[in-house]
Amino acid sequence: MSLHIPRTTYTPEASASQQMGSTLKHFPGYGNNTDTHEGVAHDTRSYETFTQSDFLPFEAGIAANASAVLVSHNIAECMDDQSPASLSHAVHSIIRNDLGFNGIMRREKREPIEKTLGNIITCGGSD
Repeated sequence: MSLHIPRTTYTPEASASQQMGSTLKHFPGYGNNTDTHEGVAHDTRSYETFTQSDFLPFEAGIAANASAVLVSHNIAECMDDQSPASLSHAVHSIIRNDLGFNGIMRREKREPIEKTLGNIITCGGSD
């Protein structure tokens, strides 16, 4: 069991008891990826790695009624090899349908996604 799970469970419960919200971040997990504030991050790990590791704190936080999930800008290739997680219908479906989260989904500030989309558009488009 990850050391993050007890804290992930405690924080949403404590926040709710004080009428505050809590945000779980950065879904679906970063692993050892590049910081998306610095450039495009492609995560090439298997889906099984996510379900056996990265998803565990999110599952615990969701079970503890976290009010929001912040979705990262990394491209998790096993879920959607084209779109950043923050814009991916496949990733959003995993959060909603597989993990059962019904709260608010947020994304990080605009700049990292603009870098990611800029690189995708530049590679495939014209001036």
